[in-house]
Amino acid sequence: MHQHLIIIYCEILEEAKESHNILLYDCFLNLLRVICARITLTYTTTIHQCIIEPMYKMTLLFRKPTDPDLFEEKWTRMFLPIAEAMPGLERIAVSHIVGEPGGTSDYHRIHEFYFADQQALDLALTSEKGKRAGNILMSFAGEITTILFSEVFEDTLDNSETHGETINK
Repeated sequence: MHQHLIIIYCEILEEAKESHNILLYDCFLNLLRVICARITLTYTTTIHQCIIEPMYKMTLLFRKPTDPDLFEEKWTRMFLPIAEAMPGLERIAVSHIVGEPGGTSDYHRIHEFYFADQQALDLALTSEKGKRAGNILMSFAGEITTILFSEVFEDTLDNSETHGETINK
């Protein structure tokens, strides 16, 4: 029963989005969030897929290298030019770790590679550049690197004062 309701709400949500009907869009988005809060997480994924198509991401977590200068040299000159030229790569994000709530961190950097879907990620990793980048990475940072694959859902929040307010004037 919930699944049919979600599909109908998603269709209304898309129509409201296309017609720029913000009030209707906000109303049905909030209804979908309430439904998600009361049923299993499977439906939450369905709703997010209805609203925003997921991207796929490969995340490289680098622990602190023993020789940071050597790491930076190899990461910048050997790895980056090839890794960031992989086919299907849509965007990247690089974070330099400055600490944790308790102070210093064991991590040095996070490098995220975003792809349109899992097939694009798989094709990139099995491409000539993907294989070459992987081999280079393992040659100088294999022991300090954790590689994660994830499905990403993003939503832009509107935190303006008028967003979602009911008009009773």
